[in-house]
Amino acid sequence: MPRLRIALCALPFLLTGTLLANPVSLDPTSGLANGIGIAAVVFALAAEVVVTSTAAILICRGAQRPQVVLAFAVLNALSYTVFIRMLYPITGLVLLIELLIWLVEAGGMVAITRRFSEKPLTPKQALVISAVGNLVSFIIGYGA
Repeated sequence: MPRLRIALCALPFLLTGTLLANPVSLDPTSGLANGIGIAAVVFALAAEVVVTSTAAILICRGAQRPQVVLAFAVLNALSYTVFIRMLYPITGLVLLIELLIWLVEAGGMVAITRRFSEKPLTPKQALVISAVGNLVSFIIGYGA
């Protein structure tokens, strides 16, 4: 059932990508790049959520799995919106943005696991998990 909820949360992004890729226009390929780009972003964020939440759940035995996964998904969606969509166009500094995302998501992971687990992540564990997860999403997103 939690997988269904995650899929339903991702559905608006996939529908938006499909609509942007609609070939009904003067140039039939005009929206294709936007649609593929949005699909790549959704896939990259989903991959990051899978990697980070799985690692956190394995380390924090007894964590409330659905809540942790959903909270990590919300954390990633918010950090993507704030840092990539809002700050990156202003600064254009990829390394600074990725560093900020890494630190904010690590702090969020600590807070989330404190809320939903009896054995929360340490800041050091969260930094490592966040770095690996963000590397995965960066590689997927950069390759698209």
